[in-house]
Amino acid sequence: MVALELWLPWYEKIRSSLGYNKLLDIKACEILSILLKEKKQADLDYIRRLISMKNVFVYGAAPELDDAVEYTKHFIGKVIVMAADGATTRLLESAIIPHFVFTDLDGRIDSILEAALRGSIIVVHAHGDNIDKLYDVVPKLEGTVIGTCQVEPCNGVYNFGGFTDGDRAVFFAEHFKAKNIILLGWSFKGLVGKYSKPWLTHSINASDIKIKKLEYARQLISWLSSISYSEIFSVQADILNVRRIDYSDLDSVLG
Repeated sequence: MVALELWLPWYEKIRSSLGYNKLLDIKACEILSILLKEKKQADLDYIRRLISMKNVFVYGAAPELDDAVEYTKHFIGKVIVMAADGATTRLLESAIIPHFVFTDLDGRIDSILEAALRGSIIVVHAHGDNIDKLYDVVPKLEGTVIGTCQVEPCNGVYNFGGFTDGDRAVFFAEHFKAKNIILLGWSFKGLVGKYSKPWLTHSINASDIKIKKLEYARQLISWLSSISYSEIFSVQADILNVRRIDYSDLDSVLG
């Protein structure tokens, strides 16, 4: 578990680098807190029992996602599945219902809504740039919704650490003491996968701001791995302090 006092210096560094407005981030947290009063409340004890000492797959939406799903779908039912936003679409196409979906609502909303309807717990992140989407999407979500933020938490909204959808999933899994966390469909090579945004039909070069965000995600996971209760593995993507493995290694890692 990452204490808030350890996370907030990271937030200030990222906020300063990327020009985020802290007051808007706080406002977003407060708005999400109000919206969640109408939703089914998360049972954190249940989530802890679900994740603790389990193997967790965290699927990202990089160009490698198609291969990741094909090579790992036979493990489904034996692991906890977490999807970073757009990866949800690809998992649903293979009839895989994630246990958790992590989203700041800039991906394919129809897939998020479908996953919620089919039983996924949706972990919605509030920040200053998605307030309009919070108002639009959160009331439509079925089932259990967990709110997260990147500032000091407010009533019913949590800060488990993490910045992008993918690394927030990793921080979440570590918080609830997963045994092993395996990153699948991740890349830091400067490409954005076709599932990342609703309008994409193929992979494209990442913008400068996206490259910065991905680099922060890599740094955060590297740092988390150095202090983590869980062991973190990455299939093919290189992250300092994280053991890189291939698909052929998964049987031995999962035990």
